[in-house]
Amino acid sequence: MPHSTDPEKAARQLANLRPGQGRWKPGASPQLRHGLRTRRPPVEEVEPELAAVLADLQHKVPQPLTDADWSVLPWAQESVWTLGVLKHGIVRCQRFLAQRGETDERGRFRPENEQLGKAVDRYRRALDAEAMTLRSRLRAGLDVTRAFDLARHWANEDQGSA
Repeated sequence: MPHSTDPEKAARQLANLRPGQGRWKPGASPQLRHGLRTRRPPVEEVEPELAAVLADLQHKVPQPLTDADWSVLPWAQESVWTLGVLKHGIVRCQRFLAQRGETDERGRFRPENEQLGKAVDRYRRALDAEAMTLRSRLRAGLDVTRAFDLARHWANEDQGSA
């Protein structure tokens, strides 16, 4: 785009081309991302962190999904790995917000805060689906109790009618 013929406008246009004259402060890096949506994160970064998350989750997995030494049974490993991936994304986003702050260079609330909340909700729902929360464990235990009581009731009816 050619410069304006008006000297004042041309001076303003050229002032924007000088380093540090734009709206962003020096050192600002607005293109750095939080990692919640990273499609191909570096393997050397993900593998150790995911292993740590899985090791943490391993002792929280309910007893029916583990053997005597707390290692996850083979048929349940995929579910625990999925939980680990979800938790890994949350940890990365929390680290991003801790390093960069909740607001950006212009003082606006970062959208990553809302995305982190959604990721935590997804993680909580996944834990609930795998019966790894207090509420879901109690509900699962209650369902087993109800089924057992119903079986006992039917057995008592059969004995009473015989």
